[in-house]
Amino acid sequence: MKEIPTTQAFHKPVSAKEIPDYYSLISNPMDLQTMKNHCANNYYQSREDFMEHLQQIYKNSTIYNGKDSPYTKAAELMVTMCTDLFSSNEARLKTLEETINPAANKSTQNQFNLILLSSVEAMFKVPLSFAFHIPVNAKYAPDYYQIVSTPMDLSTLKKNIEKNKYKSRSEFLKDVGLIFENSKNYNGETSQYTLKADELVSTSKSILAENSTVLQQYETLLSSEAASDPSF
Repeated sequence: MKEIPTTQAFHKPVSAKEIPDYYSLISNPMDLQTMKNHCANNYYQSREDFMEHLQQIYKNSTIYNGKDSPYTKAAELMVTMCTDLFSSNEARLKTLEETINPAANKSTQNQFNLILLSSVEAMFKVPLSFAFHIPVNAKYAPDYYQIVSTPMDLSTLKKNIEKNKYKSRSEFLKDVGLIFENSKNYNGETSQYTLKADELVSTSKSILAENSTVLQQYETLLSSEAASDPSF
């Protein structure tokens, strides 16, 4: 964009010394140098965020210089050029946006996963739940895997979600329940660990209950998608 003729005025912040009245007219200044700095600092999470600032340059020029000014025409050309560039790289940019911000992925599975992940994050925050954060280390509990045939922990739950394992709350809660059942079998029903595991299950169920309506909708959609696509 800097290579477009007459865009020099937008390369860096406007100097109040050179244009004293600029900031009395423009309340949201923006320029390409500031945008470049934002890029370097990972400020932008999506194309929309980036374009909002680029369009701000155009709006500011319209306000200060007038719609027919050569500066405004140049700013408009920058917006057009960037829009075209984004359009020609749609697939790649969409993938990058979803990597940066999972919420940008609007698929049913991803939206369902986000709620399950919020449940797991809530369990991670339960005080004194460290014993269930990662898989049990056989070095410290040599007989654990002789007694527990289907181990489960919060990190494994999170990985399962990221792999799109769960299509329903019941599937997810079955694995959450394993954390409690495994602790009961290994530590005993009245152990402090088992009581803490029971608290984790209650925490998860509470988050799911708060989102019951939307989760039901997602489950219905996921079921329909699975029925129409055998490879789902």
